[in-house]
Amino acid sequence: MAEITSDGEIIRVLIPYSVDAVAKLRSIGGGRWDPAEKVWKFRYSRETEKRIINQFSGKQHQPVTSSSTEKRIDNQFSDKQIQPGTSNNTENRIKNQFRDRQNYPAISRETENHIKNQFGDRQIQPGTSNNTENRIETQLRDKQNQPEITINTEKLASEIKLRGYSSKTEKAYVRHIENFFKYCREKKFYPSRINAEKYILEISSARHLSGSYINQFASSVKFYFNTCLNQPEEAVALHRMKPGHRLPPVLTRAEVTNLLDCVSNIKHKTILAITYSSGLRISEVISLKTGDIDDDMMNIHIRQGKGKKDRVTLLSKIAAEMILVYKKKYVPACWLFPGQIPSRHISSRSVEAVFRRALLKAKIEKPATVHTLRHSFATHLLEGGTDIRYIQQLLGHKNLSTTQIYTHVSSWKLKNIVSPLDK
Repeated sequence: MAEITSDGEIIRVLIPYSVDAVAKLRSIGGGRWDPAEKVWKFRYSRETEKRIINQFSGKQHQPVTSSSTEKRIDNQFSDKQIQPGTSNNTENRIKNQFRDRQNYPAISRETENHIKNQFGDRQIQPGTSNNTENRIETQLRDKQNQPEITINTEKLASEIKLRGYSSKTEKAYVRHIENFFKYCREKKFYPSRINAEKYILEISSARHLSGSYINQFASSVKFYFNTCLNQPEEAVALHRMKPGHRLPPVLTRAEVTNLLDCVSNIKHKTILAITYSSGLRISEVISLKTGDIDDDMMNIHIRQGKGKKDRVTLLSKIAAEMILVYKKKYVPACWLFPGQIPSRHISSRSVEAVFRRALLKAKIEKPATVHTLRHSFATHLLEGGTDIRYIQQLLGHKNLSTTQIYTHVSSWKLKNIVSPLDK
């Protein structure tokens, strides 16, 4: 139900939030959302008023006077006549004031009952200003007609899939938008760029979140504003946080050997060995199929890796021997590393748990994860003299600048540099 009111200068449209209603209001042109009054405002003209009424035909339009307001006007001015000799200007001003009073929007019964509950038997005193009366009614109407803040999860998910984004991106975007809308409902905010920035400031200070996490949230909000709310101007205005540049942790060759020796299960040991020896991401190693291993060419075919890209990387001799031993014991059918359900591959969480246990047994105190094995692979190749462009291809990096971070991590060149203090 839409409530349309006008005072001769501004047209106000009060309507519960929906994507369809917002689209209709934007098609009229010249309107804007007032977050303070929780209404859409348009500059008054007969043409605009007609267009609004046509868009919301059959909706409630109230440019009329409430019965309570009429009674107060009659009681205060019924016995008063315009005195003889009054100037035309003064007479016109009096008539205009009375005519303006007759055109105030009606006070709903719910509003009158709420006033009675708040003030008991007290009446609105004669001489109460129109502004005060309007403020009372506006505040009460806002409380009764708060726009329903709902998230269109299905549309968001379908728009992500249509653009070919990964399932991880879909989960992350949906989670960010759900958290933001929950925040808006708690604070009684309307989802907007300003309130998104307030949310960013609040969570970043309270939870000490990284710049990459904040930027992922900003990307999800931009995407939602663009595709689901059709508000590209809000999306463009939302700024990103400048990300920090951290060097990835790297294990030494001795630490990698010690780590693998601490894993007794041949399946788990093979997973970690392939991850390090071929520089794979955790999502790539768990998604390997038996046909992706080429023993003759000594390479591994990565299918639809990050960014839905295929690539070929090397297969080490030691890892190939471990795969043969593993296959004889487990005889995998489709997936090279199946999970508890044979039709599905092993989960990334299981691999992460295996790595953490091995890390504790090896007594390695570096803040390492499974992805650290990939960093170590690239760093050790660079230290061994491999051309950085070949490393880029093996890792599947689109830009060489991404691979060049390992030049900052590599320590073999630093060892050859003599400090001026030592000279």
